Amino acid sequence: MRTATDERVEQYRRVLGLGPAATLADVRRHYRREIRRWHPDVAGGDAERARLLNEAEEYLTRHPDEIRPRTGEPARPTAQTRATTTATASRPSPRPAAARTEPAASPARNVSAVEVPARPGPLAGTTASRVVQFVVLAYVALLVFAILGYFFTTILPLLVTNVFPIVFG
Repeated sequence: MRTATDERVEQYRRVLGLGPAATLADVRRHYRREIRRWHPDVAGGDAERARLLNEAEEYLTRHPDEIRPRTGEPARPTAQTRATTTATASRPSPRPAAARTEPAASPARNVSAVEVPARPGPLAGTTASRVVQFVVLAYVALLVFAILGYFFTTILPLLVTNVFPIVFG
């Protein structure tokens, strides 16, 4: 027996703003974005909406096969979905065996050997990272100009007045 109706799961998908090709990572990312917006401790927050967001995130992370909307054909599981469903294989599935989309796990499969992709830094690909890159580049340029200025105002006149007359004199 299913623990949530199809309508309820669709409501979870709508409240999180998930597209038809959403993954478990999308659920987590959308949840964090929406809970920052609707948390009751934030100005303009909504306790009921936050409760629904928490419920949706909890259900969809526990049932990753429910993330994608149902169509006539089963969706291909992603590597992350397979790893999650294999790691949680001890928990019974709410769907009958014929409707499951994950492959049968062999007893010798080592779940800890699943590679997790490296996470980019918190500023990767954002406007903030471009601002940081610009500030660093500007700092390096100013440093180069300061060194050149020191050379032309201090070192070169000393060379011209003291060293060149001896060498060429």
